[in-house]
Amino acid sequence: MCNKNPSLMVSATILFSLSFLFCFISPASADVYVNRPLIELSWAVSPEPDVSGYEVHRAVSVGGTYAKLHEGTISDNYWADTAVTDGGTYYYKLRAVDTCGNLSALSPASAAAIVDLTPPVVAVDPSSGIYGRPITVFLTASEPSTIYYTTDGSVPTSSSRIYAGGISVAANTTLRYFAVDSALNTSAIYSAQYTVSASDGDMDDDGYPDALEEAMQTDPLDPNSQPIANALVLSPTNVTLGIGMGGDLTVMGTFNPSGQDPIQHDMTCLVEYVSSAPSIVSVNGCGTVDGISKGSAIVTAYQLVNGTRAVSSNTAAVVVDDSPPFIDIVGTYPYNGQGMDGDTGPTPRVPVDTGIVTRLVDDVGIDKDSVSMSINGIQVPTVVREIVAGDSREIELVYRSAGNFAFDEIVTVVLSLSDIAGNPMNGTRVFKTESEAEHLWALSHMPIQRATDLGNGLCEITIAPQQDGIDDEPLGGAKIIFDCSEPIPPRFGPVGELPILDIATPVGIPLSIEPANVFNRSVTLILPVPQGDMRSYEIYHYAAEPSLLWNNAADVRGWSVDGSRLDHPETVPPTIEVQVNSSGGVQVGHNCLPPFANYSANPMQLEVGETAQFVDTSSGPVTGWLWNFGDRSTSTLQNPAHTYGRAGTYSPTLTVTGPCGTDTVEGLAAITVCDRIHLLSPADGSQLSRAPSVNWSPSCDLMFQVEVARDAEFLDIIYVSPVLSPPPYPPYKMPSKLWKRLPTKTWLYWRVKGWTDSEPSNVHMSAETWTFMKTR
Repeated sequence: MCNKNPSLMVSATILFSLSFLFCFISPASADVYVNRPLIELSWAVSPEPDVSGYEVHRAVSVGGTYAKLHEGTISDNYWADTAVTDGGTYYYKLRAVDTCGNLSALSPASAAAIVDLTPPVVAVDPSSGIYGRPITVFLTASEPSTIYYTTDGSVPTSSSRIYAGGISVAANTTLRYFAVDSALNTSAIYSAQYTVSASDGDMDDDGYPDALEEAMQTDPLDPNSQPIANALVLSPTNVTLGIGMGGDLTVMGTFNPSGQDPIQHDMTCLVEYVSSAPSIVSVNGCGTVDGISKGSAIVTAYQLVNGTRAVSSNTAAVVVDDSPPFIDIVGTYPYNGQGMDGDTGPTPRVPVDTGIVTRLVDDVGIDKDSVSMSINGIQVPTVVREIVAGDSREIELVYRSAGNFAFDEIVTVVLSLSDIAGNPMNGTRVFKTESEAEHLWALSHMPIQRATDLGNGLCEITIAPQQDGIDDEPLGGAKIIFDCSEPIPPRFGPVGELPILDIATPVGIPLSIEPANVFNRSVTLILPVPQGDMRSYEIYHYAAEPSLLWNNAADVRGWSVDGSRLDHPETVPPTIEVQVNSSGGVQVGHNCLPPFANYSANPMQLEVGETAQFVDTSSGPVTGWLWNFGDRSTSTLQNPAHTYGRAGTYSPTLTVTGPCGTDTVEGLAAITVCDRIHLLSPADGSQLSRAPSVNWSPSCDLMFQVEVARDAEFLDIIYVSPVLSPPPYPPYKMPSKLWKRLPTKTWLYWRVKGWTDSEPSNVHMSAETWTFMKTR
């Protein structure tokens, strides 16, 4: 009997599994990324007995027009959509059909299915090169991705370190990295090689590392033989100074060796600086620029080669101003450009209910009555907080939003004010709020929070983890205790958004307090920590800047109340209590870092039976060493020496242990061990009637000499060949004139000696000394 429409007994949400299969089940709301041109859907079978099939409808936006994708009905509870394109976003609804042809209403929309077939591309800055001091390397993916990397030259995997900000490079490093995007597309594995040269890597002390000189084919032993740069870049290009004030210029040189990638080298102290107005601006030999009198000057840097200006840089404009110091912005949230296209910061999401916070400093103090802030052209009320009460030299300006911004809204903030000396400051910054998808992600990753009225005007929010797929268990028991009259109540932000602490050993996971705000009264924060020596725990504050992740909270003036920390080892779990004045990210860490393993070896090329000296150059607290020399031999000395007994190439490994962890590095110095020089012909005891061609086996050596003597100890040497360098040697034919002068019927001894450098140092003698006789 056909008298009713069937109902669809399923939820509207689509989940994603590892088989790239969508299931119409509940609950889920996150977007799903697919890395193949096929979206598979499945749903629970309707319990109604007269349902004969189903229809699948699709739209390209959640509120768009949904169109049926197939002819007739689908009798199964599975269907695959193949009419998808790379970059497409699709939403699905389901309808049931009974045996009478009655149709149910369309189900609510699924989550978005996004087709992404393109692997990400990763850029590195700066590029491979030789640098005269430690550098920070930044990695940028072409789309939102997780970047994995290694710094020991090994092939990175998904178990390698996850990039969360600049990578410090203080020693010779091979960086390898790749990215995985939201659809699990994997990029190629990239490599970058950084040489951080030390003073002992410049044999002629001319400021150019030996590796650079060898690449540019100049003599690393001759200070008058210097490589010539292809370009010099002087930075910054605009400098403003006060009279008697100083600043720093830097110069980076680019060298293009034949057949190799360009090499960057810091030439700040290797160039000549010329000021167009020396009475206004002076520059010393290492780029320190000083303001002498009011005015302006143009500064140019020149590379000098044998006293001649060979290469010139771009110019830097230097202005010397005698007015009082300007007001300086030292911190903003959201930061300028946050959330905008191209933002590479670690946390680009800006909640729609965000506040706006700006911290400023000034030598004489800010005129608080002069502060004016407008948002998208509309002037808004601004709260002023002095970091130290009664002292306006460092303040925070706060806008507390009365309502939410829109999703994906571009917000322009214009700030104008002056200090009490009348110096004005005007600044503009722009940011973009979270998208609806980002907002839904944040909601789905929020820890469960329980609100309690404690009485006496105090309110409390407590994290209460549940078995819900959110990894918030380490935050169980975290609390915010605040004045219930706060105009913007605080909350805990989503789990997994902040990068892990990078300047200390992290304890647990980071948490965040949002939205951005400065509280009317300080807020008490309760942080759960593991059992242990609580004196070793430090509190760290998330800086929320693209170039800086974390600071020790003790160094962030005014964020926490001085002396407010209380340790509670008696609670379960133990907790740290601290009072804070503003929102932000927080993590507990140990006040020491794991060691960083590093070493050097000399020589790196030697003969069988010779000894290599290994030197530990690890950083951080180290209490133990374990060396594996690659030939099944080990040592626990800090700086061991090791003799190799067989020819081959060996890749030594060093593992260092300290109070805060361990680290292992492998293959920093590939040790090449060669066999000794062996004589081949003429054979021992040969009797010869004419000048022989002497021959010997290959070895590590590059320079050779043949010696002939009357005695086995070579005290009476009668002939030494010229220095021979292969090719074409060996063999080496004795000169005829020499042969004629040799005595007849006398046994003579001969051997070959070799060395590697241009001068005969570290000389290797052949393993044998053989004899021959001139018969006539």
